[in-house]
Amino acid sequence: MIPQLTPRLKRMLRRCFVKIDENTIEIKEKRGVIIKLWVLFTMIVFGYYDFIHPNYRQNTYDNLQLIFFPDTYYQKKWERFQSPERPDFDILGRKKEEFMNVTKNANEDKIWKGYIFYIIKYLILFLILLKPAKRRARFDRKRGIIYTYMGKKLYVTEINKLMRPFPEYIAAMNASVFFWVHPYQRKGTGTICFKGPQIIVVDRSSWLPMLALLFLVYIKPEVAAYNTAPYLKKILVDFMDPETPQERIDEILNAIDGKKGFFERISGFLFNWIDSGLYTKKLPKQAILEEKLEAYFDKEAPHITELPSFRFANDFDKFADKWRHVLILSCEYNREVGYRTVPCPNLFEYPKDYTIHISKFLGTWGNMPDESNTSLAELEKQQGKKKRKKRK
Repeated sequence: MIPQLTPRLKRMLRRCFVKIDENTIEIKEKRGVIIKLWVLFTMIVFGYYDFIHPNYRQNTYDNLQLIFFPDTYYQKKWERFQSPERPDFDILGRKKEEFMNVTKNANEDKIWKGYIFYIIKYLILFLILLKPAKRRARFDRKRGIIYTYMGKKLYVTEINKLMRPFPEYIAAMNASVFFWVHPYQRKGTGTICFKGPQIIVVDRSSWLPMLALLFLVYIKPEVAAYNTAPYLKKILVDFMDPETPQERIDEILNAIDGKKGFFERISGFLFNWIDSGLYTKKLPKQAILEEKLEAYFDKEAPHITELPSFRFANDFDKFADKWRHVLILSCEYNREVGYRTVPCPNLFEYPKDYTIHISKFLGTWGNMPDESNTSLAELEKQQGKKKRKKRK
């Protein structure tokens, strides 16, 4: 029995996916949460000291007035230093015209510095916060492929050519779900850690519990169980598995296509820009993608017989591998460790003894049989335990 989708998981599916048709769903990249939270914190600190703190706010208002309303700024400056006995002179005996010239020359550098310190500073921070996500990928269960389009190039993974089980193609690492569409390339746009057709999804239903874990690790460590990343991985595995009951597929598609409630829309307005920026760039039109796929299956697919795997670098790897962050496990290596049959036998089963995906905080959770991908009855059967009573 496959666990049903909870309301929380259904909301997560609506945020992360778009239904293309009855056999295809499109996942949207979501990343950069840590950087955006740091930028948001920085903006709050800057905003407090620039506009609220009593020792600095007046200086901020004066500088902004100098930038946008220089005539008003210089006039107020003149009124402050104007001689009460001689209205046409300042307190030092200079005429108004001379005073204005001296004041303007003294404040020339303040104007361009003000642009940098106030305008450009906040503009850069806002651009980082609202930077759109760049990647989408489609899971086509009918053809058994995962594909994306980046840099005028089509990337395709054929599931029946994987050397390891399909659950090893997707990594549930801490708060993220990560996969790498073939052929593996590190070129293209992206960050130092993630380049090319590497797609990472960090939804707020995953990173919020992990963020809470930092503060509750000694008080309530089970808060990590609210992390939805392992469940998202299981949903992808089920969707691509041809043996999955149609009821489960319908449940997933109906959840993605479901109507958003009022509070769900408010939540999206408050948090979506943190998850994926202002928007997520779209893939080309379906007709263009189909043309590219047809060319791929005609020219490239016949020459591909097996596909390599990947894993994240760990503490035991050398520095160069840690710098690459994501390591390629070649086809030769896969054969050396026993994966010689293509497609992999038990293609859609989670590895029971060993997984290549182990996260620092959650270990193998989500990548081997556990509560996130196996029904409670099946787990208890495997572990030889009596059925536990349900919580009321």
